[in-house]
Amino acid sequence: MMKRENISSVLIFLQAILLTTIVVFFALAVGSFNLPFNAFKVFKSLAQVLVFSCIPYVAFAFNIKTTKTLQVYILIAFLGHLLGGNVFRLYATCWYYSFVLHMVNSAVIGIIIYNQIHKKCPNHSKQFLFLMTMCAVLAVGVLWELFEYFNDIVFASKNMQRTINSITHEPFVGKRAIRDTMIDFLMDMAGGVLSCGLALIPIKGKPMHKYFQVDFPEKISNCLKFKRAKKNESKTVEVETNKIYDKDENNEV
Repeated sequence: MMKRENISSVLIFLQAILLTTIVVFFALAVGSFNLPFNAFKVFKSLAQVLVFSCIPYVAFAFNIKTTKTLQVYILIAFLGHLLGGNVFRLYATCWYYSFVLHMVNSAVIGIIIYNQIHKKCPNHSKQFLFLMTMCAVLAVGVLWELFEYFNDIVFASKNMQRTINSITHEPFVGKRAIRDTMIDFLMDMAGGVLSCGLALIPIKGKPMHKYFQVDFPEKISNCLKFKRAKKNESKTVEVETNKIYDKDENNEV
């Protein structure tokens, strides 16, 4: 069973470290140090940290419970995106950095989805769990690519889909223009396959997917169960009504 810890002390501690780190970077960026980031990027990163810091409090408000392992991973992933990708510009200077993050994050998302499907359908086969997990991971990947596409449209300076050369600012043509998106999809597929393998690896006597568990409040679960029961009840009533109708028709004949 997962312990009821809506706001982990570990998460709050790491958030404080991250916020302090961003402030220090901001101070260095506006100083005389020749570092590979500018003050605007660090200020934007600071705003992202403030928004990100609200997530555990929102989870607390809606009584959404997660494991400490998942909380720490989310923070590390955010740190990799924020400091590695934006502040130190590894997205632009290291061509494989984005692809590695895609695969790793897709694998973790897949493990979370695998855990949710396993809880709802514990008696189904591993093949069914694998298929559903892969479909869900790819769906999340498609939504993310749509987010990148519209983000590039709204913010002209953005180049999340790598359709423009970041050095010469010349647009790519043909297959080169969609290469980043296609590789992202391949990384999502690789992450989905990896998640199904990692989810079953035993760690301290329980499968890995148990360490990436998310528990939603009982009200949501009860609401879903109630709707499912009402739907089944309506189907049963419909079947019984059809039987009575058929019986009356036969009697008339």
